[in-house]
Amino acid sequence: MCIRDRSTWGYIITSSRDKKIKVWNFKTLTLAFELQTEDVRIYTLTLSPDNKYLVAGVSGYKMQIWDLHERRFLNEFKFVHSNDIKSIVISSDNKLIISGQLDGTLSFWNLETRQLIYKNMPRYQVLSMAMTSDNKYLIQGTTTGQIIAWDIQSKKMISIQDLSQTDQIKTVFVSNKNKYMLAVTSEGYFVLFELFYEQEEEDDDYVFEDAHSDDVDAVAVTRDSKYMITGSRDRSIKIWDFQTKKLLYTIENAHKETVTSLTFTSDDKYILSASRDRSVKQWTFAKLIQKIDSNQSKGTKQDL
Repeated sequence: MCIRDRSTWGYIITSSRDKKIKVWNFKTLTLAFELQTEDVRIYTLTLSPDNKYLVAGVSGYKMQIWDLHERRFLNEFKFVHSNDIKSIVISSDNKLIISGQLDGTLSFWNLETRQLIYKNMPRYQVLSMAMTSDNKYLIQGTTTGQIIAWDIQSKKMISIQDLSQTDQIKTVFVSNKNKYMLAVTSEGYFVLFELFYEQEEEDDDYVFEDAHSDDVDAVAVTRDSKYMITGSRDRSIKIWDFQTKKLLYTIENAHKETVTSLTFTSDDKYILSASRDRSVKQWTFAKLIQKIDSNQSKGTKQDL
């Protein structure tokens, strides 16, 4: 699921195992239109920063792109990958697409022409990616516990962190000012690094431990990097102080099944959550913060 604020575009985009991509009116939460798709499974969706293009990694080792302003399918990248695409990122200047696949290949594309610029030799399987806001660096999370930083201009690997105690890096996130990098593992660990600064492996100050009672499948951070939200197979959503790593609030049973996706609107006023129960919910973040402040002042339990 991806979203853009209602003041800039006004729609929510969702995909599901029903192999459909739907676009919803953010204000009314009603279906606006549905994009034409083939009978393929959708692994990942990415919306360009200008809200014009939607890019999807789908089954059959393919990547597809739509023009959302014209509501039409543009192109399909066929036979360029030898494995499923697990992550796609788009540069903030809307010029570059980078797709990562399970066999470790990173492919660099011109967004406007949809032409392949560069393709690396597979090394580490790609499970998640994030790009710094200045478009200089790519952060890659792997299926075997590595966090890799790439220089986008030179296409060279510049650093690697090996979290040997984990098996998969499910999510990587770079803070708005490119100071911090957050990695979320399949075992539910949240590991925070200063970008390009080597941390001691035994330094527990950068680990969010026992975050949930089951695997963590979703994470999002506010633009000011003040708050983080997490969603899990335990069906809860948790709100954290991103700087102190302190748990602030827990929404128990936020959904009937696993929380699979979380996102903030671009003004951080709302949270949207999606679940395997096939629902999408909208939460007013300001109201949750008010409850946190009220509970903290009263010293009461911080659960919903």
